[in-house]
Amino acid sequence: MQIERTESIVRRRHPDRVDVKGQQRRMNRKRVVVSLLTLSLAAAPLVGCSGDDPTSPAAEAGEQTNTQAEQGFSPRSGDGVDVVYFETEEPCECMAEVGDSVERAVQTYFQDELQSGALRFFMVVSDDPANEEIVSMFNSQTFDLFVVEYEDGKGTATPVYEIWGLMGDNEAIVLFTKSLIEQSLAEQNS
Repeated sequence: MQIERTESIVRRRHPDRVDVKGQQRRMNRKRVVVSLLTLSLAAAPLVGCSGDDPTSPAAEAGEQTNTQAEQGFSPRSGDGVDVVYFETEEPCECMAEVGDSVERAVQTYFQDELQSGALRFFMVVSDDPANEEIVSMFNSQTFDLFVVEYEDGKGTATPVYEIWGLMGDNEAIVLFTKSLIEQSLAEQNS
């Protein structure tokens, strides 16, 4: 606040003078803010890696499994929605929690849609050489989530980056994933 007052006094007394020191201070402040913001965004994925909770959300949900999640992905020939989650063979705890939360959302809220085939769920091991073609098809990172909406056999894959900002809050990931899938299924029925 004092810097702003000082600048306005300089301008009133000498309107044609440029306050170089004030500009430098503002630039330095902006650099600090940008640096802090960059560091906080870079550290955001690590927030969930607490190592304190040995029980994963899937274990809490009763370890329901979906045979599609264990089978290889193949594109649909008709209409429907696919949820495709990519993770490594041995993810760290925080990344495993994200995958477990996505799976819990699908298994808890969409059993009817899974049974009818309107929704399919796949967990793809991204570092398995057998899945190289699928990883390439999606242009996937090591850990990624995609929602694929099909119409007449033509799929549109949408990457879901928002879940990474929710790391550390497994319930938020579950609710966000549920909402996302509900929206995609509703668009299929409209």
